[in-house]
Amino acid sequence: MTRGTQKKSRAPLLRMENLSSLAHGGRRLQNLRFDLRPGETHVLLGTYIYDHRNFCDLLCGDVLGLSGAYDILGQPYKKRRRLEREIQFIGLAPMLCPSISVAENILIASLKPRFCVKRGALDQCTELMRRVGVSLDLSKSPSQMSVDECKTVEMLRLCAIAPPVAVFFDAINYLGGESRGLLPKVLRFLTEAGCGVIYMTSSFEEALRLGDRISILDGGTIKGTFPTEEVRKNPSEIAYLLSGWEPLIESRTEEDDLSVLQAISNIDDIMQSDGELKRVLEHIAGDLVKALGADCSVLYLVDESRMNVVDVISSGDGAPPLPLLPHTDVLALLQQKGVLQFRAGEARFEALFSKSDAIRHIFCYPVRLDGKKNALIQVMFSAGRVPAPQAPIYLKMYAREVAVAIETSRLMGNSVLLQETHHRIKNNLQMVHNLLYLQKADALAAPDPNVGEILDEAMHRIKCIATVHALLCKDWFGRNVVNLKTLILEILHIYHGLSITLDTQLEETSVPYDDAISIALVTNELISNCVRHAFLPGQSGCRVRITLRNTGTMVILSVADNGAGLPEGFQADAAESVGMSIITSILRELNGALTYLPASPHGTEANVRFPRRASLSPLPLDNGAATV
Repeated sequence: MTRGTQKKSRAPLLRMENLSSLAHGGRRLQNLRFDLRPGETHVLLGTYIYDHRNFCDLLCGDVLGLSGAYDILGQPYKKRRRLEREIQFIGLAPMLCPSISVAENILIASLKPRFCVKRGALDQCTELMRRVGVSLDLSKSPSQMSVDECKTVEMLRLCAIAPPVAVFFDAINYLGGESRGLLPKVLRFLTEAGCGVIYMTSSFEEALRLGDRISILDGGTIKGTFPTEEVRKNPSEIAYLLSGWEPLIESRTEEDDLSVLQAISNIDDIMQSDGELKRVLEHIAGDLVKALGADCSVLYLVDESRMNVVDVISSGDGAPPLPLLPHTDVLALLQQKGVLQFRAGEARFEALFSKSDAIRHIFCYPVRLDGKKNALIQVMFSAGRVPAPQAPIYLKMYAREVAVAIETSRLMGNSVLLQETHHRIKNNLQMVHNLLYLQKADALAAPDPNVGEILDEAMHRIKCIATVHALLCKDWFGRNVVNLKTLILEILHIYHGLSITLDTQLEETSVPYDDAISIALVTNELISNCVRHAFLPGQSGCRVRITLRNTGTMVILSVADNGAGLPEGFQADAAESVGMSIITSILRELNGALTYLPASPHGTEANVRFPRRASLSPLPLDNGAATV
């Protein structure tokens, strides 16, 4: 019997069947079908990080409500059940105690309450490191270690516990270069021990490289589960599951297949550009040692947006030389200017660097750029090597080389992101094409079409799509979310100059980019219906009121007028206009609903309700006018 057959024959560690959950803040997962088998790595592949975070909340029971079947280790999940021993997470939050040793952190789950290392504990840790293929100083505390070393300790702690279920959340961004290289070994160690691994990622390449099975998590639901080998042979099905909003008219071609696959691989290309940067920096680190006559050099790569050291690159055989700086000291030195010198025996040397009898002289040089990534160069000399007088000059020259390498890598990444933007624009142009196609079909069916009115409607719809793009370009934080309040106020400018008063009562509500375009089109159609059909010729005091409410779980959009009301016998489901076709199609995608009610004291109110998908981060308050 093969190993794959053995996996399939064993009962699942975790099973979800038609499971729906409501988390804090209104985040929702719906109709999940998912299982995890012993000894396998099951990848959850998706483009929205908050879908992954919602799934983590579900795994640890941090939800407001559940429906459907949810079994853990063969037992139904019960609210308030403690899952610390059954499910362990990597990547959500640091899990190390800074006041105890590395060995105690690794074996913390098996130590007594006083956290004293038992006899043989060091031997256990040494054997574990040997099996995983890593070397650490077990007597250190995490406060004395680099960020990457701390992450390695976390993974060793996970291996020591060997929980039934291990969850890796956004590992590409969480783990640095050294610890990221340990991932395949750690996953193999855990699966060979019979653990089930859930690996959450947005990288198509990571999913193919590490997973036994791949599930597509998109829009709060799992759209399909596939064996990895099947995906390698035919990736187009997964590509379409990840491609997002379906067009109103099917028009896929072989060229579209290739473009969708290219869009999915964009994140992988960015990661490859970072890998190329590491190779260049390794070469510079080696040249530094030769040019300055030093013993070794280290480059700390820092992500300023996260205030974190994301990689440590050293000269030599790849093993980081000592003494190294803790990440807090790296960030502090990065704020300094010019060449920094530290000599053994000086108070600053002893305070910053771990004790080393070999290294007697250290140069540091901060490299700061306008982008998110910066670097700190550290060059070390032993007692037998005296730095040359021109060493600071050489250091500045190589610092420029480091800056050029980082900036080149950033531009490569921007080029890939630009390709992704082009793909997104292509999809939206396809949407515009579909809208115009429907408009054309409607015009041909009309006995006496009004060309000016048809063009106005088309222009308004295209303007809505362009408005979402414009708002996204203004978001310097790159959150990929849109504030609906701001969006609706921008849409109302389309109708500026009419003899109709447009009132607004809008609450702050952020939605993902893809949803924003759909909601913009729905909002435009509802307002357009009021402007064109609600009022009698010559009627005065015409008003349209747009209300937006965010309940946390639902978004409620209301467009009400004080016009003549709906014609007798009107049924929204039976309407055959282009506008109603657009609204119906979009609300189906949003899992929303549209209802019409009499307005007070007269007129019509259209209510749209749809579940809110929470954004990654809150938007700043918009202090724009409440009335247009």
